[in-house]
Amino acid sequence: MDMSARGTKTRPIVVGTSDYSNILFGKLQRAAAIFGTNIGPPISIVSDELSEGKKLNKFLWNSFCMADSGPDGILEEEDLLRPLSPWIPQADIRGDLLFVDAVSSLEDSKETSESGGLFGFFGMGKKKESSPPSKREDKGDADANPINEKIIACAAERGCDHVFVLVDESSLQACKEILRKYSDNLPSTIMCLGSPQTKTSAFKSSTSMHPTKGWQSSRPQDMEGEMIGPVTISKMIEVDENDNIDDQKASKSIEKTAKLNELPAEDVAEVMLQISLRTDRYVPPEESPRMVCISPGSGNDNSDSDGLEERLNADYFTRTGGEQARKLAGNVQTVSSWPMLLSSLGYVNGELGKRKDI
Repeated sequence: MDMSARGTKTRPIVVGTSDYSNILFGKLQRAAAIFGTNIGPPISIVSDELSEGKKLNKFLWNSFCMADSGPDGILEEEDLLRPLSPWIPQADIRGDLLFVDAVSSLEDSKETSESGGLFGFFGMGKKKESSPPSKREDKGDADANPINEKIIACAAERGCDHVFVLVDESSLQACKEILRKYSDNLPSTIMCLGSPQTKTSAFKSSTSMHPTKGWQSSRPQDMEGEMIGPVTISKMIEVDENDNIDDQKASKSIEKTAKLNELPAEDVAEVMLQISLRTDRYVPPEESPRMVCISPGSGNDNSDSDGLEERLNADYFTRTGGEQARKLAGNVQTVSSWPMLLSSLGYVNGELGKRKDI
């Protein structure tokens, strides 16, 4: 099937409708409309279009100002895995980007999707609250894979450009083994919830992820992003258990991060979006998957390069309106420097979404 038949832009393919996946879908949908991102509208891969599609569209309506998934925004897993045919053009994922959540449960709390809605967007909704951490369901099967290997195999076979997987301490090893099986044909990136370990395992502290109840996107029309709190991105280095590490230094790091063990799902999705669009997607097979950790930051951009800054929301009204419009648009928090925050991933495009003519 000719890729030109559906356009030349890379499409984001989001697997599932967890809270994190739905937030990421909405952010990718917004990014597709911004200059310089070179991505098309996202597609959500679901196992049941009726229930999961309804959940996704309800979330987009409530949190992204009456948005929806679009006419081609939902594809059932069964249709994706069928042999390619002109009848299901969305299944041709050659050159596309795949996003997988290996942290959240298959069915997140319905309460988290009942955000402030349209009334909340205009400032009349309920106050934001943190919902309980979203965890993957334990089915009691020790051999169960945290990600769908059939979809990974399909992506590798059809020439998907890159797969970005969110993992935690419990799903890291299984995901890493699956992705390495297909590394010759499918470059991959793993982002782990937690801080990189200095001793035998991958983490010195675990980090949970939770959606923020009542959250609505500020609809920024640039790629600077919108954040709730500071984060730190660290390169994960696999350490042999026989390596000699300074125990005192390690214990101090553990003590520091033990108090900061929760992340808003909105911030995790924002960082994954920025990684996918700002960093190099080619990873040599012997280095794939590349792995980084995300953990709560201190907000001190002098020490951790994870500082935030508050700025005027760059939306339609601030670009075309006057002082009153700028007041109504409000301010957003964003990362002070994406190139500094993501520096452990190598080259970072610091000019993403910036037009030189305006």
